Amino acid sequence: MADKNPSSQPTVSRDSVTTERERTPFGQIEYRRHPDHILVELRGHSARDLFRLAAWALARVQVSEWVDTNSIDEQVELESDGWDDLVVNWLNQLLALSEKHRASWIDVDFPRLEETSLRASVKGRAWPDRPDVPSREVKAAAYTGLEVVPGPSLWMARVTIEF
Repeated sequence: MADKNPSSQPTVSRDSVTTERERTPFGQIEYRRHPDHILVELRGHSARDLFRLAAWALARVQVSEWVDTNSIDEQVELESDGWDDLVVNWLNQLLALSEKHRASWIDVDFPRLEETSLRASVKGRAWPDRPDVPSREVKAAAYTGLEVVPGPSLWMARVTIEF
C-alpha cells in the first residue's frame, strides 16, 4: 500500500453516523463511524486485495498518519474456519502486533492465502509520538455484523472494529 494519504470523501449522515469513502490501489473502503465502533466495508478484486484493504482500514482507524521510519517486519500465520473467521482473526492478529510494536501494518505480502489459512509478511510503520496526531485505541475486530462475500471478480466484506 504505497500511498500514505489516499483520497477520501467524508459525508455526514443521520443519527450521528459519519461515513467516509476511500479509494486505494487495492479497492474501496467505506467507514461508518459510530460512537463506540466503526463498520468497515471493503471491496476488492481478489482475496489478497480484500485482506490488504482490511489491514489498511485498520491502520487508518488506529492513527491518522504514521512515521516514515524504517519499517518493522513481522510474519503472520493463521488457521480459521472460513473466510469470515479468517478476516476477523487477521485483524485481531494485526491489532496484537500493533500493541507490541506501536505500529500500523500498511504493506502486506501473502505467500499463502486460502479460505481457511494464511501466511503473510507484514511491514509496519511506527505511530508518531506527537500529541497533535490523533490516535485511537482499538479493542478488537468483532463478529457483529460480519459478512464476507467471495467473488470471482469482486470480493466484499463488512466488519466491525470496536474501540
